[in-house]
Amino acid sequence: MFFGENRKAFLEFLRNLTPQALFLTLAFVFGSKLDLSLSPGAFDPTFEGIKRTIPFLFSLLVFIGACLANMSLFIESAVSSPAELKERLKTITREEPHFFKRQKKLARATWQDNKSGYLEVILVLLISQIAFIAVVVVAAQAALSSTFL
Repeated sequence: MFFGENRKAFLEFLRNLTPQALFLTLAFVFGSKLDLSLSPGAFDPTFEGIKRTIPFLFSLLVFIGACLANMSLFIESAVSSPAELKERLKTITREEPHFFKRQKKLARATWQDNKSGYLEVILVLLISQIAFIAVVVVAAQAALSSTFL
């Protein structure tokens, strides 16, 4: 992962964390002026209320989109599997209609045919989750120290 053929995917993943932190920080800053409680009358349907809400929603949606796109690209490019395993996984996906049974069979097939790939998936998911938590922490710290609050 760090020294092999997947290092490009790893570096691209890390490079894309900065825009995520930026947009989440903006969402925190814009959201600090909003009353996000669920109490009656909390939502302000006036022009001023909508004007305050749109930047928050835009920043939050861009963050979510960037986060999902970055994680999925990282997982797709970092995880490799043999051609025989890919064919077996396609067959299981076609034949098993129940979601949880299908996931169990897919995990078992992957473990049996590609133990190193299975461990690689766990490592990739762990890295992406730790990076997501780091982005949230950095964004929260930047928002709290912002002069706009």
